[in-house]
Amino acid sequence: MHFHGAGRHGADGDTPRPRQLPGDIRGFVNRTSELERLNAILTRDGGEPLVVSICVIAGTAGAGKTSLALRWAHQVQAHFPDGQLYVNLRG
Repeated sequence: MHFHGAGRHGADGDTPRPRQLPGDIRGFVNRTSELERLNAILTRDGGEPLVVSICVIAGTAGAGKTSLALRWAHQVQAHFPDGQLYVNLRG
């Protein structure tokens, strides 16, 4: 497990929080509606947090699924204060 960034600790102050996201994607364009759909799962209508176990992004090879997921993950890091994990499943 990799932990990045000094001073990024959990609520107890002693446990480091994982920061495993690869860098954001440069030149990312034309996925506004998909990013909006992903953002919609973060809160309910009343603004209450929505607990989501899994969100699936599907598509053919080379369609940009990983790029979309990484762009969104970088945009919403603040919604996941306990850290972010990344697993490359090597499709």
